[in-house]
Amino acid sequence: MNDQIGEDVASVQLAIDALKNSLPDTLYLSDTNLDGLPHAELLKQQREVLNALKTGVQQTLIQLEQLTLNANQQLLPVKQSLSEKQQLEEQKLELAFKDIPASQGKTGRQIGAEYQTLLKQIEQIRPKQTTLQDRQTQIDELYNSRKKLLLELEQHTSARASSITKSVKG
Repeated sequence: MNDQIGEDVASVQLAIDALKNSLPDTLYLSDTNLDGLPHAELLKQQREVLNALKTGVQQTLIQLEQLTLNANQQLLPVKQSLSEKQQLEEQKLELAFKDIPASQGKTGRQIGAEYQTLLKQIEQIRPKQTTLQDRQTQIDELYNSRKKLLLELEQHTSARASSITKSVKG
């Protein structure tokens, strides 16, 4: 679980980075590009709105990055403490495994070590199952979207073909 917590914070950082990369770029709305265009003033107003949005999101991103940094700093000593306690518990378990009688040609220690390995594998699988379910949901949504787009394309193609046919006949 300790690793999962680190992955969660890293996931938030990835989301922040993705948001940074998706900020609007208003370079195409520069005064030079807008000169001579009809409704240039309205386009300039849109540019101002986009610039305000970009500035506001950038300020929020700075706060989010600070929150992520603080979370990492606060988690570090907790992770270290947890790791130390886990090591102590593992040592206690190893001592307890010595007391397990041998079975099927394996010592108590071997049985205990296999048990611990199995528990670690189970712990690693659980978050991956959740991730798999999330990804499957995303895939299903994308397939549904694809079906809708293909249907729409087919309708447009059919309409275009019929209009071409009408223009050829008429």
